[in-house]
Amino acid sequence: MYGVPLPVIIGAAMIVLGVALGIYVAIKAVSRNRDGNDPLV
Repeated sequence: MYGVPLPVIIGAAMIVLGVALGIYVAIKAVSRNRDGNDPLV
């Protein structure tokens, strides 16, 4: 990293993890609502 402060890196990592977790939860909720007919399961 070229002079990027640590809090910026941590903040970006938290955002990425939050988005990934949100997408994962959304997919699980959709598959649960479809009663297991979702091909992503």
